[in-house]
Amino acid sequence: MDAPSKPAAPAARVWACGVAAFLAVIAVALAVRPIVKLIAPNNDIAGMVAWMLLSLLAPIVKYIAKSRPHLFGAAADPRVGTCALTAWFVSLFIMWPGVVLSSPGALIPFAAMVPAAGIAIMVSSLRHRRVGDSLHCPKCDYELGCAPEDAPIRCPECGHPWLGSWLKGASRRDPRRALLGAGIIVVGCFPMLLTFTSLGTAAVGVLPTRGLIALTAYDAWGHHKAAWSELLSRQLSSDERDALAVNLLDLRLSDGYLYGTPASWLDDAATRRTIPQPLIDRYYTEWFVPRLEAPAVVRRGTTPQVRLFAADHKGGPGLYMYVRVESASVDGQPLDPAKVQNGGWTFSLTFSQNAQSDPVIPRFVVAVDTSVLGEHHLAARLLTCVMPSSMSPPDELLYGSNGHAIAPPGAIYFGHADVAATIRVVE
Repeated sequence: MDAPSKPAAPAARVWACGVAAFLAVIAVALAVRPIVKLIAPNNDIAGMVAWMLLSLLAPIVKYIAKSRPHLFGAAADPRVGTCALTAWFVSLFIMWPGVVLSSPGALIPFAAMVPAAGIAIMVSSLRHRRVGDSLHCPKCDYELGCAPEDAPIRCPECGHPWLGSWLKGASRRDPRRALLGAGIIVVGCFPMLLTFTSLGTAAVGVLPTRGLIALTAYDAWGHHKAAWSELLSRQLSSDERDALAVNLLDLRLSDGYLYGTPASWLDDAATRRTIPQPLIDRYYTEWFVPRLEAPAVVRRGTTPQVRLFAADHKGGPGLYMYVRVESASVDGQPLDPAKVQNGGWTFSLTFSQNAQSDPVIPRFVVAVDTSVLGEHHLAARLLTCVMPSSMSPPDELLYGSNGHAIAPPGAIYFGHADVAATIRVVE
């Protein structure tokens, strides 16, 4: 006869383990995301890599639960696994919010795993499983109603010789788990219904305007065409336009770019001045964010390399930003701008980190006398000019009576950016 079965873990302990598993997965997701982002600065790549790494938790937890059954016996309960699986998919929103909200179609391979998990739960719950210590015929499941030593040679129900081959536990199904599996299937299929049927457009149509605006905060590429189409068809109030502009400006800073409909809308709002002046200023000043890169410490007699880099967050599709050095100095001594930058106006993109590897673009060249010990201060003022794509600023700069440069004809925006760096020379 089979050995007595191990008693099931108390329900309270099982659900406590489930909640702990859910919170643990979410905590790991929050911890892993910034670490991975250091390696993969692109938000989407970082999210995808972090989510894949998070999936490695499953075999680790399973191994620990098997190797320490006296401590983690409840972790083997399917309800704990269901909680962990739910947290795993919730973590996808934490890891990859831009894709989840802006392009649900990209999640189909992942979303298909949810109904698959629901089907597995349903199948396992509808199968017969043995509960308790009663003994049953292996052929017809007739229950032995007496002590094993008093049992007849054959089953009274079907005549099968059953001595020593009884099945332990009454056969049961778990309808509650079957309902849980069905619910997971419905939830898993919902993203696909939103993507491939008119239900997605209808769902977007009933969202309040503020909800649509919040949705755009994750859509740098404008992939969510239904949401944007619905938003553009509505008459926005001034507060709603301002909220949308703030969302897009913040998104441009965090993702480093805007394309498609988001870029066009923000460009149109800035050029038509339908948003407040502070937001227009943000649009242009955050477009081009330069910085001087120089070694903090160098030895006497060496030649430090000073480079001008910039984060170019781009503007609208019909606009170009041009940049040139207006003035530069080392330790307060002015330098010839023409020698600092070999060329006049140049595209802002040429100062990006990637473009600086191209040998034909204009260089930012500053000579520092490292024969003198101590600190040397470098400073430069850059002029920025936004023009329509069909125009370019003239090479000659004109100055007003106040000594400041005048905006070239046709300029949509004309401003400046100051950069500085300090180099310390040691023996």
